[in-house]
Amino acid sequence: MTVKISDGFPSDGGVSVCFSVEEPCLCGMVKKSRFVRAVAPGSPMREDHHRWAGRKLLMRRLRWVAAGAAVALLAAVVALLSPQIATWHAAVREAVEFWSWAVAITIGLAGGGRVLVLWAGAGARGARARGLPSLLQTRALHLVKGRLPRVSEVTLADLRVKRAIESGSEADRDLPPYVARSVDEDLLQAVAGGGMVLLHGPAAAGKTRTAAEAIRRVRRNNRLLIPRDGTALRELIETGHDFGEVVVWLDDLERFLSPDGLDLALLQRLCRPKATAVLVMATIRDEELARFNYATTAGRDDSLGIGTDLLRTVQGSRRKHLLRRLTEQERNSTATQASEDDRVARALKAEEGFAEHLAAGVAMMEYWTVGDGPLFQSGQAIISAAVDCRRAGFHDPVPHQVLARLQPEYVDPGWLNRADLASCEDAVVWACRPVLQASSCLQPRGEDRYIASDYLVDRAEAGDSPLGSGRVSDRVWQALQLIATPRQAMTIGIRAYLSGRPDVAEDAFRMAVHAKNAAAMKYLGLLRKEAGDATQAEQWFRRAADNNDTDAMVVLGGLLTERGEVTGAERWFQRAADSGDTGAMLILGGLLSEAGDTTRAEQWFRRAADDGNTAAMKYLGLLRKEAGDSTQAEQWFRRAAGNNDTDAMVVLGGLLTERGEATGAEQWFQRAADSGDTGAMLILGGLLSETGDTTRAEQWFRQAADNGDTAAMVRLGIAAARKDDAAQAEHWYREAANKGDLEGMDLLGLISSERGDAADAEQWYRSAAEKGLADSMVRLGLLLTRQGKTEEAGQWIEKAARTGHAAAMELSGALSATEGNLDEAERWYLLAARDGHVDSMVRLGLLLARRNETSQAEHWYRAAANNGNSDAINLLGLLLARRGETREAEHWLERAGSTGMTQFNQGLVHELRADAEQAERWYTRAAKAGETLAMRGMGRLKQREGRVEEAKRWYRKAADGGDAEAMFQLAELLWSAHSSREDREDGEKWYRRAAEAGNGQAFAALGSVMKMKGQLNQVEHWYRKAAEVTGRPYFMLQLGGLAQERNDLTEAEQWYRRAADSGDSDAMRSLALLLVDRRDYDEAVRWYRAAARAGDTAAANGVGLLLAYRGQSAEAEYWLSQVTGASDSDRSRDLIAHLSRHSDDDIKRWCDRTAASGHYHALVGLGVLIQERGDVDQAERCYQLAAEAGNAHAMYRMGMLLTRSKSGRHAELWFRRAAENGHADAMVSLWALGKGTDGRDTWLDRATQARFGETSQKLRPTDDHEQPGS
Repeated sequence: MTVKISDGFPSDGGVSVCFSVEEPCLCGMVKKSRFVRAVAPGSPMREDHHRWAGRKLLMRRLRWVAAGAAVALLAAVVALLSPQIATWHAAVREAVEFWSWAVAITIGLAGGGRVLVLWAGAGARGARARGLPSLLQTRALHLVKGRLPRVSEVTLADLRVKRAIESGSEADRDLPPYVARSVDEDLLQAVAGGGMVLLHGPAAAGKTRTAAEAIRRVRRNNRLLIPRDGTALRELIETGHDFGEVVVWLDDLERFLSPDGLDLALLQRLCRPKATAVLVMATIRDEELARFNYATTAGRDDSLGIGTDLLRTVQGSRRKHLLRRLTEQERNSTATQASEDDRVARALKAEEGFAEHLAAGVAMMEYWTVGDGPLFQSGQAIISAAVDCRRAGFHDPVPHQVLARLQPEYVDPGWLNRADLASCEDAVVWACRPVLQASSCLQPRGEDRYIASDYLVDRAEAGDSPLGSGRVSDRVWQALQLIATPRQAMTIGIRAYLSGRPDVAEDAFRMAVHAKNAAAMKYLGLLRKEAGDATQAEQWFRRAADNNDTDAMVVLGGLLTERGEVTGAERWFQRAADSGDTGAMLILGGLLSEAGDTTRAEQWFRRAADDGNTAAMKYLGLLRKEAGDSTQAEQWFRRAAGNNDTDAMVVLGGLLTERGEATGAEQWFQRAADSGDTGAMLILGGLLSETGDTTRAEQWFRQAADNGDTAAMVRLGIAAARKDDAAQAEHWYREAANKGDLEGMDLLGLISSERGDAADAEQWYRSAAEKGLADSMVRLGLLLTRQGKTEEAGQWIEKAARTGHAAAMELSGALSATEGNLDEAERWYLLAARDGHVDSMVRLGLLLARRNETSQAEHWYRAAANNGNSDAINLLGLLLARRGETREAEHWLERAGSTGMTQFNQGLVHELRADAEQAERWYTRAAKAGETLAMRGMGRLKQREGRVEEAKRWYRKAADGGDAEAMFQLAELLWSAHSSREDREDGEKWYRRAAEAGNGQAFAALGSVMKMKGQLNQVEHWYRKAAEVTGRPYFMLQLGGLAQERNDLTEAEQWYRRAADSGDSDAMRSLALLLVDRRDYDEAVRWYRAAARAGDTAAANGVGLLLAYRGQSAEAEYWLSQVTGASDSDRSRDLIAHLSRHSDDDIKRWCDRTAASGHYHALVGLGVLIQERGDVDQAERCYQLAAEAGNAHAMYRMGMLLTRSKSGRHAELWFRRAAENGHADAMVSLWALGKGTDGRDTWLDRATQARFGETSQKLRPTDDHEQPGS
């Protein structure tokens, strides 16, 4: 954690110096904020509270009435009993009298005291109530009968909405109809929610009108407070008066931001968290907003002032931007207004912005700029003087006499001494004349005071005015200082500092110091510090600190920290923190944390966090994370995120990502991104890209790019390049490059180089290289080398090498070797090789071998060979062979491959391009050179062309060369439905050789072959190998079935679970059946459900039957309704058989019900159940019903039943019917029945074809959709 101190001024009169405490991964900032819960007025909770408070007050008053009545009653009783009391014993009489008087006096005193308290409170409240109207009269505008008006009672002109062109008056009826803006809907929601809402945009964009229409629609009946200035607002709020539901209208927000005006603390007093009663509706021009953002954009993090601190809290949905020009959607919605008011129609066609045209912005500029004659020259000078007053930071109306004194500064010298030059009075009248009956360049404010139009000030700041790019003159600064109040002097001083006039700024701050303005003392300290006068600087900071300025205390602490006086620094930080400065608490916590005192650091962070400081919450999260308390850490990060801190949201997303909670992480990243955090958008886009959701990823990258994030632009360019959209890729790279992104420049150079535009490529490479990007230095060096500029090329490559760029080190070594400087070459190669650069290892080995340093050469060859470098493998083999180590040499040379490898690679490239002719040409060359991969490639080409015999020949050649994949492909061709017995035996041999060579597909194929041959022990052996090598669930399922057949239920369950965990629905169902047999119904239901959700109809049938058996009929009905009668669902008979041992009637009922619905597989299951009981006739009836409905398995079961009853001829008929319906087992049965007959093998071929696919040469599991040779 580090503490940074730097100098600067905010763009208003607020806090000038703050400390930023930096921590890796968090962008914390010092904020002074306190959040207090409040109940929103108008809410049901608030109304209940009012009713409760009223009842409480009534009960309190009734109690006092009852007490008075009790005293009176006591007095009456005493009076009535006085004759009797006189006869009582003296001691008794005295006791009664004593207690009577005691009670009466106590009640009397209590009542009297209460009356005094109520009287005093009423007096104080009355005093405040009597004082408020007088305050309002002098500090609030547009009152109605001395009270705040309702929003509906003021005109748009009262809200400072400017007149439009051709308006007869300032009345609302003379304004054009309001044109809806795209921000309206969001703005209305924000206005309804209360708190502070900021609408910003360029001058004459329509901000004031848009904001005014929003409060008129949503808060029409609320009271409206339009303070005279920031000081007036503070004085009104500090009365403590509850204004109720009120709209505080702050048009041109910068006018209200000052040390004695609106700041963050005052805003938080006014707008309590989650309360909707108070709305602060503010507008600000983009030019002014940029001034407050100046410190952040220029890296001056400690010059944040009041405005910067406040505006940082108004983000996301509470900050809306209004464009100068209408969007296409806004234009399309103006048809009605354009037909009602010709001004709207003309504004739509105007070249300038819509509102700019209606406010006569361009016309005002022409009025100020274009003209001639005595009146124009004099009037133009008056306007220029007023504009410069505002440029100098004087934002209040300027007295007429000041403008008169300044006017000669702006009159054209040729006119200055002319007798016919118009008087200043006439010039002011001319300047105040409405342009096109709309706004005027100079606007009257009170008696003989004037202020320049916002629009003209903005244009002047942009350098587009008669003032050009000139600075404010000395005479203007001097004239304003003569009339400035201490508050105005502060804003002048800050503006002078930002304008590069520290001398003027110091004079202005000294004026403010006369009013004991602590902020001015602090700024003087900063000015003296920048001037190098540390002694004077410290004196001013101490004076400010002695006036209880906590920021000055913090600065003093920083100065002492720089001098190494840690103890003294800590005392100042502590004093500021004890005064409630949360920024000081944060810094103090950071210093203590850095010193290892985490206990005290955490205490200060907690105090700051309790005051609502979000950065403190984040640091507490970090401290708890470092302490291993992840639960507490997450809680603090969540609190910070709950305050809409996007950094905390991103950290939370990172924590959840580390825990593997991808969904939760994505939600936090999305929330941060929705709040405008471009870093979160970038992260979210990256996550979505990794998951394959490129559409949403690009949407977030695009949004981040729209926010100016250049890394997002580069990602969009890369995404476009992957889609082969070169134009779009170049567009995004260029956007990023134009904004200074080095990677964008580099990629743009690469695109230019690829299309042959060397000049453009060089320009972009050079731009990125000059800014320090090593990749671009290398690319530039290579480009210059191709152009023959070897000397400059070498300089750039060496510069990149000195940054540690491995490829540049290798190139520097190569250049040195070319120049004959082998020692320098060795040095660069060695640096790159140690950095893991494989090509440099090879080059270093070659260089050392030439010097006969074979041991060192061998070391680097081995390092590169172990990284798979084929050149290194060859070189190592040759080196070992020359040394006589032939066995190891042979080993390495075998790894290197034959000389035909390059030709094979060429053939493969052409094959991938679907250029079979070229592929065959290159494969033939490589095959002649003995390259087995090329032989297999030839086999693949011939097989694809349908030339099976040629394919076999090429596969056999490659197989003979030891290529395991070729062995497998050859076996596939040999084992087919149409192959001879000899070919099948040959195919089995090649399957075995491929399996022995480690080919996983061969294991699977051998298992299937053994299964066809009935050699179950071999099936299990090969399936086990296949499961271990390929990891495919099908083989695990088969192994489970084989284990179950030999009654090894433990092993069966293990295999089923492995397959089920891999997502195989058949395995899930098989595991469920096993669990049913074990009567573990709960887990069985869980696996059945999982399989059913994966689309397994048999599992749906099974879970339905099982749930029905257990009495859960509603869910059972649901699952049974999902059963579609798929042919494999008859496997549910095992479940039926098990359940039948417990409830015959239930099972029959469910089977009959399913069969009646057309699910004949269930009817077959019922037949199996009945047959197992020995009721063959009833079983035959069930099979026959299902068989006649076309169920092939029922036909097969009929054949099996008749075979057992020795009715072979009838059995064969049913087997044949089943076989003709594609039942593979029936085909095998026909093959078995046909011994000694012609065509017997045809049935076996058809069974193979039916089970393993149409091509009949792919002997593999039926549910595995991968081609064995893929």
